[in-house]
Amino acid sequence: MMEGIKNVYVLQRIFKYIPEGQYLKILNHNKKMQKRLKISLEDFKNNLNQMIIEMKSKNNASINNLKLNFIGEPNKLHIYSVEENKDINKNGNISGEAIKIRLVIDYDKKMNLLKGLFKSCTDIETLSFIKFNRRDILDMSDMFMNCESLTKINISKLKTDSVITMENMFSGCKELQSIDLSNLNTDNVSNMKGIFNGCQKLLEVNISHLNTDYVEDTSLMFNGCSSLIAINISNLINLKNMERMFYECSSLKELNLSDIINNKVQKMSKMFYKCSSIGKIENVQIKT
Repeated sequence: MMEGIKNVYVLQRIFKYIPEGQYLKILNHNKKMQKRLKISLEDFKNNLNQMIIEMKSKNNASINNLKLNFIGEPNKLHIYSVEENKDINKNGNISGEAIKIRLVIDYDKKMNLLKGLFKSCTDIETLSFIKFNRRDILDMSDMFMNCESLTKINISKLKTDSVITMENMFSGCKELQSIDLSNLNTDNVSNMKGIFNGCQKLLEVNISHLNTDYVEDTSLMFNGCSSLIAINISNLINLKNMERMFYECSSLKELNLSDIINNKVQKMSKMFYKCSSIGKIENVQIKT
């Protein structure tokens, strides 16, 4: 295996703006570079195809769910405990205290999909991404969907540079009260439909710093977020569907929709349905 993380860091800096498939080809044919970085192609693939997360879980069901959720191919996903470096299966005891686990994924083009990886892991209480190097992930839809016990999540190390869809990403996380999106890269995202749908205890969301230039669908985005008090959104310039975007946000008092200038919107029905607490909507410049 490679000697430390520095070599991977150097390689990533060199090929920062080159798609992963391309620099794998370059590395494969450049033995001198492999030798200089003290890394083989297989080592680099192995490093790319693993993530280290820390999670606290009520019981052991999440391990089995993770395997079943991985694009329907449980044999492609291997789970190890970081401290003991041993396999964890559905019978392994991970409940109670927080545990660091390493998810190793067999190299496969399907790795560019993380759709529904943690879907219905209803026993997970906290989740934090510690290490995740791949930048070619395209699909994160349903990724944490129906994680009903999740109260805290840290996605600051999650690479989302290439992601196209985040549909229902946190949908049904009804215990989640806050989420830090400051490091989220949404440069290529076009679909945010239902991303926070049913997050009943979510208090505040600020996505004004995100690049949403390509987002076309925000329908059901905050649907049923009944505890949400304030939302700050800007730069939605290509929206086509805003249907039920704030549906039943009954506690919403403050809404800033600055810089939303659009002549492409096709659907806006029930956008503010049952938003009974809202006083005024600031800086609305929607043109339909």
